[in-house]
Amino acid sequence: MKNKQVIDATDCSALQLITKTSSNRVAAWRAQRNARESEASRLMRLDRESDARTAQRKKRRRLTSITEHCSSFENNTDNNKNETGNKEMNEVREKTVGKLDNQSRQKNKLRK
Repeated sequence: MKNKQVIDATDCSALQLITKTSSNRVAAWRAQRNARESEASRLMRLDRESDARTAQRKKRRRLTSITEHCSSFENNTDNNKNETGNKEMNEVREKTVGKLDNQSRQKNKLRK
């Protein structure tokens, strides 16, 4: 198990040692960046990153709402098609039932 040590940001030799011995390149890169970055530039970078994440979220929401709108429009269109199709099928059924009723009435009349 590796020992964790607290490192002073002004101690460049310790950072170089971590950079050389670190197997995690991202951690080494962050350590170097943090060592040479001032507080003001760090705050500006964090603000830019926050703005970028916010913009990504807005874009994702916009795309989601557009796709939801399109899918709901397609569903409504499909439902409307089904409604007209169902109406036509119901009309055909009613006509055939009506024909069968008429035929049965005629047969009953002939039997009498």
